[in-house]
Amino acid sequence: MNELDDFLLNQQSDEGDSGAFEEDLEPEETEEEPDEEVTNGKVCSLCGTEFTEEHGHPVVCKDCSGNEAAQGIKTATFPEVIGG
Repeated sequence: MNELDDFLLNQQSDEGDSGAFEEDLEPEETEEEPDEEVTNGKVCSLCGTEFTEEHGHPVVCKDCSGNEAAQGIKTATFPEVIGG
């Protein structure tokens, strides 16, 4: 047994069964919070294109409106920000 093995063995016995490198971590959130800009219609729900004003509800840009994923989402009525 070398010094590193001896050190690691001592660390494990000092910490009990949890192991030398194990940490108590908070469980990760499985659902992401919806982006406020998407929820308010400031950006396209699919590609993130920014609009000049909020729509007050989720929208898609004209380019994404034909996408199958856009089904049921209204198309933006305010213009897109150019060079934003």
